Amino acid sequence: MRKNGGAFAITIAAAMVLAFTSPAEARNSNPDEVTINVAGESLTMTADMASRVQDPVKFSQLTVEQLAAVGIHANMGHASVHGAFIPDSKSGGIQPNNASGCDWTNGGGSVCIYVFGSGLHVSEWDTSAKVGAYRCTYASYWINNGQWLITTGPELCGQNGTFWSYWKPNADYLANRSICNTWVGIAGKPCETITP
Repeated sequence: MRKNGGAFAITIAAAMVLAFTSPAEARNSNPDEVTINVAGESLTMTADMASRVQDPVKFSQLTVEQLAAVGIHANMGHASVHGAFIPDSKSGGIQPNNASGCDWTNGGGSVCIYVFGSGLHVSEWDTSAKVGAYRCTYASYWINNGQWLITTGPELCGQNGTFWSYWKPNADYLANRSICNTWVGIAGKPCETITP
């Protein structure tokens, strides 16, 4: 009788442990999954997906749906990022004041960055992406040459025009730190370096 009673008690104890284990704890026990920080949130995903999410060029090749499946979405990190879509017929030649550039190597110049500020202070950091075919996308803001994704912009949809994302971080950055932008599903990663 004792053997059966002991086995029964162990079974109940094991069931209680499983019942009180959260889904996140259960996922973290999978050796093929890792937890990474994305725009201030801890997200669990496969190691392969984590390597794609942490590389700005590979990140820009993912779709909105693929990123949503691992918890990455528009408007992460900072609620103050705004966006707009301007059709080609309405574009008016916005000129940045301080630093700007487009990625002509990876994206054919379709993704650009615009940084406003003085010295190490960045008052505004904007980005644009030109598209032809209809798509939905959002901007991603990276620091340290794309090592850390710090925020994402709102989701925008359109065709034959330019997506814009505007952010006013109003923050100081370390000297010689590179800041970059990518757009989900659009090739290109332009960067600017913050210098005193």
